[in-house]
Amino acid sequence: MGPRLTVLVVAAAGFLSLGAIGEARALTFKVDRHDGQRVLVAQGKIAQGDARTLREWLRKDPDIQEILFNSPGGIFKEGIKIGRTLRDLDRVTRVPGKAMCASACVWAFMGGVLRFADEDAKLGVHMATQINDKGTIGKVKDILARRSKIPIDTRMRQVITTIEQAAAKVVADKAEHLVRMGVSLRLLAPGLDTDQAKVYWLSHKELKSFNLINSR
Repeated sequence: MGPRLTVLVVAAAGFLSLGAIGEARALTFKVDRHDGQRVLVAQGKIAQGDARTLREWLRKDPDIQEILFNSPGGIFKEGIKIGRTLRDLDRVTRVPGKAMCASACVWAFMGGVLRFADEDAKLGVHMATQINDKGTIGKVKDILARRSKIPIDTRMRQVITTIEQAAAKVVADKAEHLVRMGVSLRLLAPGLDTDQAKVYWLSHKELKSFNLINSR
């Protein structure tokens, strides 16, 4: 194995291993009361299938008045699905005091027709990662494992192109979701400027300015 191939394999292996490490556990749901209202509390990391589970909870208990989030994030695409599920059902969302809603959680939270953030609640964004995206991981695996006769420089370009296309698709999906949920496109900026290992915590002024929260 030549040095350039070694670099490519090591880099891609790191990318693929991160996908396994970063896989999220599912949200947990619990019916509770908040300010006298019957609410559904969604806690933990967002994982594939959570949107379907949430819909089932809301179908079984029509008296739930708000969905409360406390989540560090998880799978971005599932966060989008949760947001669209909540909007389809005309639901109200809230981040309660001392709770946080970051990364994929924010995209789920913005599905509420009314969106509240209590005092001391934290909402944060950062750059979305593709390390949990099975489609992107599968394409990179295919380039590395099944195209060994293709020159290494060509394969390197194919890997880079695959990742770039996936990243561009994420930005497009974010923009579409923001428009559909009535949130300012300006929310894209702090996310794109913040590395995936960090979180940009939005100030209350920014939450209002971006229309991420639209009710007191």
